Amino acid sequence: MALTAEENTQLTRFRAQYLQLLDPRTLSWPPHATLKKADVQTWLFKNLFDKQNLQYLPNDRYQARVLKIVLIRLEESIEDPDQDVSVIKSSQNLCTPSSSVGLTGPSKDSTLITIS
Repeated sequence: MALTAEENTQLTRFRAQYLQLLDPRTLSWPPHATLKKADVQTWLFKNLFDKQNLQYLPNDRYQARVLKIVLIRLEESIEDPDQDVSVIKSSQNLCTPSSSVGLTGPSKDSTLITIS
């Protein structure tokens, strides 16, 4: 399932603000319904957090602050935990916090939480 033109616009604007290191609380966050989509979560990882494929990234502290809010917004979007949360094994996931403040990319054994 591909991103809609509106979702692409929202995510591109969000990424531009993210790369400008704006305060994470003031970023133009995509709506909860958009964040719940697996394609959007994959896009976020590939375009914001993937250290292996991105040449320029904000510092680890900033990434951690943004990721924390992403996870909070995903939790807030859960309407029915029994139906909304499905856990699947995947090699591509949103970053997982590592020791200290840094972030690590995906691992083959990581779990992706997809909210549908």
